[in-house]
Amino acid sequence: MKVGKKKWCLLLTAFLLMGLTTGLGVAAPPSMRPPRVSTTHDPITIDGDPSDWFGTAGPANTYYIDTGEGIWRDAAFDDTGNGSYIYPNCTHTSPAIPDSKGWEGYAYAYTGYPHGGMVDLMEFRVTGNDTTLFLMFRFENMCNQAVAVEWNKDAHTSGSAANATGFGKILIQVYIDQDGISGSGRTNSTMWGNFLFPSEAAWDAVIDIAGDPCAHTYAGGYGFPRVEFADGTIHVLNDTVASANPLQPRKAVYIQADCDIYPSCIELQVPYSVIGDPRGKGWKFFMLAGGYDEGRWRQVWATEDIGFMALFRFHGGEGSDPPDMGLDPNIVDMAFTNKSAYASQEALLNSFSTTGQLVVVDSYLNIYFDENGDVIVPWIPIYSLLVLLPILLMAILYARKKKLGQFVEHQ
Repeated sequence: MKVGKKKWCLLLTAFLLMGLTTGLGVAAPPSMRPPRVSTTHDPITIDGDPSDWFGTAGPANTYYIDTGEGIWRDAAFDDTGNGSYIYPNCTHTSPAIPDSKGWEGYAYAYTGYPHGGMVDLMEFRVTGNDTTLFLMFRFENMCNQAVAVEWNKDAHTSGSAANATGFGKILIQVYIDQDGISGSGRTNSTMWGNFLFPSEAAWDAVIDIAGDPCAHTYAGGYGFPRVEFADGTIHVLNDTVASANPLQPRKAVYIQADCDIYPSCIELQVPYSVIGDPRGKGWKFFMLAGGYDEGRWRQVWATEDIGFMALFRFHGGEGSDPPDMGLDPNIVDMAFTNKSAYASQEALLNSFSTTGQLVVVDSYLNIYFDENGDVIVPWIPIYSLLVLLPILLMAILYARKKKLGQFVEHQ
């Protein structure tokens, strides 16, 4: 009889706890979020100056959330691709090689060293407000403005204005899985990228960022920066250059870079009217960087001596120009590597050597936004504990019954 009474007491307690938990869940506070300077991030100006991003970054290879900003701090000197890549060092000024296009000035040759800093990602940040998504990228050394423009000469037609954004041969792609539905979207890369994505994070949109506002044959007649969607739609975000395809939507200028060792920063803003509205949602982000080559990823060739000159040649990879691409992914640096199933970035980017297949980039991060566009810490509502509470209470009942049964037998 005593055992039965205790059972009823425990059951009654369980119902009371469930009711209390449900009540607390309904009245639970809004999303856990860090303190922030501004709910709308109005202080951010797209000028290539990172000083109006207020969050504090964490240690290397970590993702921190601070003042409404999602901040990835990348490791320094890891711009080595699969471990064999060698590419030009933008700080090298001697010996100079005459530009093959015959324009004034010089472009710079290889130093023979595997690290130059131009594509060495140091930091990636993201936030938003009620209308706009803001992105910021910092590199180890994007060179000074004169060298950056010099590097980008062959991305312009003769007589065209110098590169307004001035960040040379860097290409950035930010792939985003917006709906979170496995298999919904695309798993192949764009712009002659030589890599794939996992089906559970198939992308719906990709932001292409390059220092070339002009349209090229390889680019399909589109300038940069731009947003591509899985259905093939392209929105160009720069209206400073006449489009070769006037039927495509064009928006105002939303990108700017500030070169030199510091800040070596690129800032971009994309309106929700183009990219979609992330508020109240979680999007999966991939962030990849490499060389830019007239509307496409710059191939990492097998050797330095290919083509008309060693000019701008990344080497230590496989293959040559498309379609002979080899299997190396041509990615020089990337974010979120601690989320990969591989032990290191180099191991991931070199996985083709053991699989015999294109690299599947699995380094992505779920980034969550609140109703103001701030990046937040994801949280689990208190009433979610209702799923686990009955199991816990049944375990307690079983343990109590067994213990009391043993006590009665002993008596």
